[in-house]
Amino acid sequence: MGSDLGCFVPTDAYREAVKALQQHRFVILLGDPASGKSTIAAILALGALDDGCIGAVKINAPDQLNVWHPGEEQLLWVDDAFGSNHFDVDRMSRWNAELG
Repeated sequence: MGSDLGCFVPTDAYREAVKALQQHRFVILLGDPASGKSTIAAILALGALDDGCIGAVKINAPDQLNVWHPGEEQLLWVDDAFGSNHFDVDRMSRWNAELG
């Protein structure tokens, strides 16, 4: 994503995501495929590292949750959790079973 991040232009969606992350320490990015969600998440991860976060962990499946340590200053980025371009019921069921 290096070249995409190098030409990033802050948008209203980005600014709202920053506010949500600062206020609630949690943000969900929703939108159509290729609408910029992953780019915004990558910029948020870089910002968290700049603000003293000791790590940013990107996962896309519930069996990867073991790499996240919630007691530490760490950003957890869950990308394409329920499918990359369309809703995948099987992927959602895996998350539901793991967290349920």
